[in-house]
Amino acid sequence: FPSHDNEAMGRRGRSKGQIDIYNCLVEMASKCSSIDQLQFVIKTDLADKPRKDYIRMSSVHRSKGLEGNKVVFLNWSYCYKYAETQMQKEQAKNLHYVGITRAKECLCLIKG
Repeated sequence: FPSHDNEAMGRRGRSKGQIDIYNCLVEMASKCSSIDQLQFVIKTDLADKPRKDYIRMSSVHRSKGLEGNKVVFLNWSYCYKYAETQMQKEQAKNLHYVGITRAKECLCLIKG
């Protein structure tokens, strides 16, 4: 992978999400010795099917229908940050509810 400059990527119109995905792929690729190995890592690490031997990281939207014994909800106040209209506030409340109801045993809220 070519060396990358996050600031330059941003100037070329890349969103923070796109830059984060690129950085994640670069990190994954740096630990692989072949394209086949990288494909395997991507398929297994980013799979939607639950596994017991790893930590799942996802958006609240993607967590709908999933559960975990221990759930860490990062930046939980972010759900409300950009809500301006009553409808947006209601959607933020629903997203927050989805996030906090994913835990079976332990929920850790981290405000950022």
